[in-house]
Amino acid sequence: MKGKRWRALLALSFCCLLPWGALGQQAVEPLEVAQPLEGMWTYPQGVSPEEAGYVLRYAYPQFVAATEADQAINAYYQAVCQDLQNLLLPQNAEEILSLREPGDPPYSADLSWQVTSNTGQYLSVILSNKQFFGRTETESLQANVFARDGMYAGQMVSLSQVIGLEQEGGEFDARSSYASQLVYKLVWEIIRQQRASRQIDFLEGLTQERLQAQFSPETDFYLDEEENLVFFLQSGTIASEVEGYLTYPFSVAELLSAARE
Repeated sequence: MKGKRWRALLALSFCCLLPWGALGQQAVEPLEVAQPLEGMWTYPQGVSPEEAGYVLRYAYPQFVAATEADQAINAYYQAVCQDLQNLLLPQNAEEILSLREPGDPPYSADLSWQVTSNTGQYLSVILSNKQFFGRTETESLQANVFARDGMYAGQMVSLSQVIGLEQEGGEFDARSSYASQLVYKLVWEIIRQQRASRQIDFLEGLTQERLQAQFSPETDFYLDEEENLVFFLQSGTIASEVEGYLTYPFSVAELLSAARE
């Protein structure tokens, strides 16, 4: 319970979304990485890491911007970083430390990033949140996939937008979208095979309904170097913590082929 509560607190650092408009700039070359936004925050504020009860080290990406769309990507991470410094940490530091038990070493977290795909069409970034509390270590992920050209240039895009299965009319529900239902079906079939062969230590009583409750395919994916869509589930959600986070890659062609079946 302590670990889940801790993850929920710091997960807020990943959720500062901005409503960027479609900028429609044409991007051709992959983005060049620039000096990232890096820093360290301690609580109580101003003390050294050795004296602090809580230490957070963070880094967010920045890129050499060639278009307005690229500038919007940079501005997104600048806003996330600013909100982390000005809002999230000061408001939650005491609650974070309230989880610390006598004899525990200082709590700490490392927020880092990795580019998984970088083309003229898409930029895909994984944000990793490694947390160390007591003698327990956890890691949670978030992925951002940005369009660099077309009508969504400069915006984060969903699964439906990437594979061209957007639905018109009505209120959009990420978990019940056609694309999400397709992925749930394919991932569940893989899980059934893995459970039958005992490849992975899945939680007892895992059902397709629980799987659907634990991740949203519309956002819980990143692109790899071949622009496959890699769906991920957080550690401990459907399998033992020791399994780490689970990934399920599919090519766009595989998904579209399954949609025609």
